[in-house]
Amino acid sequence: MGDFQSQETSTSAQNRRAVTTHDHNHRSTTILDLPNELVMHILSIDAILASKDVFNASFLSRRFHSIAMPLFLANHGIIDPEHEMSVFVTEWNPNHTLHQPDALSGLTSLTSLFTVDHFRCFFQDPDSKSFRNTTQDAYHLPDAVNRVSRFVQRLKHVGIAEIYLMWDPYFITRARSMNHIPIFEIRRWANSFGYLLNLLVLRGCKSLTVQYDPTIAPPFHFRSSNRLKRAWSFVSQNVLRRDGQAPGELQLQWEFERPLYEDKWDNTPLEKVDSPILASLGQGFNCITHLAVHSPTLLLPPFINWTLSLLRTHTQLTSLSFAHITFSKDMWATILPFIADAVANKLTELSFFKNCPELDVDNLLLFLSHLPNLRCLILDRSFRSRLHESKPYKLRAPFLSSPAAGIPGFLHLDTLHAPVELVSLLLDCQPGLTKDGTSLVLPHLKNLAVYPCSRLIHPPSYIKSSLVINALLQRMSTQMRAQPIVFALDAQMEFTDFGPVSQYINAINTRQEFRRVVWETLSEADIDTLMQNSNNNNKSVPLIAFVHITHLFLYRIDAPSSIHAQGQPSLCVWINLLFPNLECLEFTCQMEANPRQQQRMDERTVEWLIKVLTDACPKVRTLIVGKKVHILSHS
Repeated sequence: MGDFQSQETSTSAQNRRAVTTHDHNHRSTTILDLPNELVMHILSIDAILASKDVFNASFLSRRFHSIAMPLFLANHGIIDPEHEMSVFVTEWNPNHTLHQPDALSGLTSLTSLFTVDHFRCFFQDPDSKSFRNTTQDAYHLPDAVNRVSRFVQRLKHVGIAEIYLMWDPYFITRARSMNHIPIFEIRRWANSFGYLLNLLVLRGCKSLTVQYDPTIAPPFHFRSSNRLKRAWSFVSQNVLRRDGQAPGELQLQWEFERPLYEDKWDNTPLEKVDSPILASLGQGFNCITHLAVHSPTLLLPPFINWTLSLLRTHTQLTSLSFAHITFSKDMWATILPFIADAVANKLTELSFFKNCPELDVDNLLLFLSHLPNLRCLILDRSFRSRLHESKPYKLRAPFLSSPAAGIPGFLHLDTLHAPVELVSLLLDCQPGLTKDGTSLVLPHLKNLAVYPCSRLIHPPSYIKSSLVINALLQRMSTQMRAQPIVFALDAQMEFTDFGPVSQYINAINTRQEFRRVVWETLSEADIDTLMQNSNNNNKSVPLIAFVHITHLFLYRIDAPSSIHAQGQPSLCVWINLLFPNLECLEFTCQMEANPRQQQRMDERTVEWLIKVLTDACPKVRTLIVGKKVHILSHS
């Protein structure tokens, strides 16, 4: 009996050891015990795990978080979050974000992330066809802004910040009528977005961009300060007070266009919406050097006071740009004087990019006349039509201290990027004077870039543009200067079908019958100019070319499918015909005030460009693609 019990005990012990061994072998095969390389391979296999699964796997352990979270963020286009990130917060409803993690969900879990050099945040995808864009409720936007604020609050430093609000109203719904906006909704919007802006300022942001319209349509407008006070008005007595101004003296006012009610049962209109106050904890946080006002958000209540405070107090702010501001001419006329007062002596760079249609030339020039230290000025090509229609010689001066002040002289300007009409206006109206008393317009100008005078869509457009631009640049080049001006042509918005244009110009040069047909569309003065400018070798051939242009801006290009095709590429033929003195060809790959990230050109295209330009365009010495410079060595 004792032997039997002893044998049974021994058998039970062996069975327990076998079970324990089996359990140990089973545990050793779990994913938690696999090498990092194998775990990364499993998590990154397409069609195995959804993005949400990878996100959830990152919370299994610290080790898994370090492996899975970079994969999750990479799936959202974020490779190096400390250097650069683009966050798409396109789901505004706070309840929906709990079910589907996005890039912001992953970034919030990175406890070791304290600095971001370049932060972009999109509340809509600029690509209207993107799967990210779904219908959102306008009143949920403050909730989405608050999510971003919670992430930024954890950071210690943000270098460059770009905030893109609404883009396409097609995807925005309003649960309630916008005819009577609840006052608390405007307050909630002001508090949420104002808090985000202050967070960025306090994290040492050097460049801040706010782009596109706010989703709550402006229910207010400005009135000049010398009119009677009205109900429902808000006045800032602190931010907008000039030096030495009495505390009770008022300047900029705004009022609601219609009463705003707390709710539908309350018929008592509220008189005030508090403007966000600019955070200020000493000069150490006044780091902003560039402010891009690419939305009416920052120039309308309740944020106008915040913006003016920033412009006044940030002493290092020397660069300012405007775009996508569609409010009325009267609002421009009211706001620009306060901006000029805030930045007059420190602003050195100013840009007006696309979609500022109601800014007229009078107000623009009056604004520029208050910026004596301006060194770089960029005006979008859309100002051409306004310069044609305006009569700047009879300027009105509603806010100038001296009504006799006229067109600015730009005595310190070294870079000008503008339509030819503005340059012509400066040449005609207000030349500066050199030390010896001779006239010299724009005395310190080093770089001048102009746009084509007509859209280069059809080949005949090249004739018109070359005539006007050549005449203008000839006037500039005849002035005696300490150093020559670099003349550039900005053709980024033009068509790049170079072959038909080259064939058209060649036909004019070689076929007299075709030339006579073209001459019938031109005036005798234009024909004489083209023939007089002909090169000395062949006086019978007209000169249709931008002879003064040495720097050309294009957007981007793709290498042909067959890079070994016989003969010169159409690009090179086009350059040699129309830009015989070109020295630098630049592909920007990025439109100004365009929220889409840089459109890169692949290495194959860049290598092709270097080869064909070296072989066929001997005067082109420099190729710039994006921010990369290539020096061409010709044999």
